[in-house]
Amino acid sequence: MADVVSIDLRGLIPERDGIRFVRAEAPKQAWPVLVLVRYARGGVEQAIGRRLDLDKRVFIDQFESDTKTESAFKSAAPEIASHISKELRRRAS
Repeated sequence: MADVVSIDLRGLIPERDGIRFVRAEAPKQAWPVLVLVRYARGGVEQAIGRRLDLDKRVFIDQFESDTKTESAFKSAAPEIASHISKELRRRAS
């Protein structure tokens, strides 16, 4: 199993449409391209996270039947990517 870095997102990324972003999990390497973002819906952390491309600042997983959730993730992606990037740089120095 690969080493994973966990970055707390609670309280840093505002809740959107009932989605609370909990943490990001990144492979422990110089600069990961993809991170897994864990989230909670209705106060319950979901078993499956969503992959975020840090370079493009977009989630690559889609919510085909739930446009409200899709919109929440899409609007939060740049802010989450920015926070994760800053935290990874801070940890690397």
